[in-house]
Amino acid sequence: MLWKLAELIGRIPNEFWARPPEVAPDLVIRGICHDSRGVRPGDLFVALPGQRTDGARYLGDAQAAGAAAFLVEERGDLSVTSSPVLRAHSARQVMGLLAAVLHGEPSRSMRLVGVTGTDGKTSTTWLVRHILAAAGRRAVAVGTLGIKGDREDLMPWSGGTARGDEAHRHWQPTTPESPVFQETLARLHAAGVQDVVAEISSHALAQERIFGTQFAAVALTHVAADHLDFHGTRDDYLAAKARLFDPASRGGPLETQPVQEILNLDDDLGRALAAERPGRCLTVGRDRASQVRLDAARTEPGGLELELCFAGEPATVRAPLSGAFHTENLLVASAIAFALGLAPETIARAAATIQTIPGRFESIREGQSFAVIVDYAHTPDGLRNLLSAARSVASGKLILVFGCGGDRDTSKREPMGRAAAELADHVIVTDDNPRSEDPAAIGAQIAEGLRAGTATWEQIPDRRSAFACAIALARAGDMIVAAGRGSEPTQVFKHRTVVFDDRDVLRGLLREQRMTGAPTREGGDGGITNCLVPGSKEPATRDLRRAPAGKPHGGHDEESVR
Repeated sequence: MLWKLAELIGRIPNEFWARPPEVAPDLVIRGICHDSRGVRPGDLFVALPGQRTDGARYLGDAQAAGAAAFLVEERGDLSVTSSPVLRAHSARQVMGLLAAVLHGEPSRSMRLVGVTGTDGKTSTTWLVRHILAAAGRRAVAVGTLGIKGDREDLMPWSGGTARGDEAHRHWQPTTPESPVFQETLARLHAAGVQDVVAEISSHALAQERIFGTQFAAVALTHVAADHLDFHGTRDDYLAAKARLFDPASRGGPLETQPVQEILNLDDDLGRALAAERPGRCLTVGRDRASQVRLDAARTEPGGLELELCFAGEPATVRAPLSGAFHTENLLVASAIAFALGLAPETIARAAATIQTIPGRFESIREGQSFAVIVDYAHTPDGLRNLLSAARSVASGKLILVFGCGGDRDTSKREPMGRAAAELADHVIVTDDNPRSEDPAAIGAQIAEGLRAGTATWEQIPDRRSAFACAIALARAGDMIVAAGRGSEPTQVFKHRTVVFDDRDVLRGLLREQRMTGAPTREGGDGGITNCLVPGSKEPATRDLRRAPAGKPHGGHDEESVR
């Protein structure tokens, strides 16, 4: 799409500019890019200030790649003189507005729902998408897992930093930067999509990646403390979440239509936000004042059964979802659908046909006599909810395999170890995505919490070996829970990324066990594991060999891969 830059600038209110922008009236740009490595000839390059580096350092690289103009925040002299330089008070805000206008403001031509919270965003967005699709709408969910709709398989986000042959390998966060976000919305609108249900991360809100977007509805699930490595304090994290409910932080000058806000009264932040806007939001929860109220919840062999009250109208909503923690996800999803105009009976009918959400209490079945569950839980609250749900359905012992991601919030590691030791029978601490951190150091922090509980535990760094040991320990009626990564397809180390989907690896190990009739004990590349004798509380010695190297990794910058 080609735009005259002067026309784009004309759509941005004057107060966003640090200096009045001056460009030739016939200067055309092809797109917007914030990474100098992805600049194409004719792009507008945006120099974003960051935690680790400043985009202004790469203006020369962007110019050499053919950038037609530059957008920067107000600063001193720059080493670019041959192309126009636009100076904004906030480069991110102006980038968001320009990206929306460049792609025809696609959020104004569809119903866009934003969902934020600490745990449950992915599940809630997928549930809402399913309910809307079952009601006859062309709906997709976008977020951590990519893009999912009824007529297409899971797809990656549009665009991105990488171009050409490398694009398919470039990782995208839960909510990408505004050029990719707006390009994706435009592509979906062109494909005939009517409703988009989007996960909105705290990183995206703090970095204004959705600024300039017109939402139809925004919703809050449950908020705890997470990503303090990025936000610094719990208060800053909560403030980031609250930005989704502030028009000035959400749509800015491009928000011209009313936005329905759905707030969870069972959550502290939800109650505080609802108190600030009485009568101007839809409330949901167990609280008696909730407009969409949960009166009772039951976990049955076939799934969940919720007794709900929609603005005084009772309805029973049943869904074939395993895990009591899905109760809140289904409750909030039902409230969102209700806010969008669906009748309670329509919501109930749609919920009955919901399918498994990838990596969210997903059952792995290969004919074994014990249960195997894969889940994305990666916070203390999420892990507690997961293990409580697992405990409620497991008849034997509960074996947990988990770790914590490197280069992420370290404050949650000890509490996660404590939750594991309190609720599981046996815990195997293993690598998650260590990134640049020493996996042993991560395990040591988790172990501080493990020592406070009653579970037996051990450390097996190689994740495949850890799964093999869990399978060797499991007996009929037991349950293995693999937590922390869900459906992530790769595992990230300091100098390499390897293909590793927990579900695929577990299926392969279970098939090996079935074929051989004996517990699998092979490590990642053939090394032998000697499983801990039940009752020992100290880490066992392992004969583990280095996993095979995989593709080089370019680095991640937020929460969707911990």
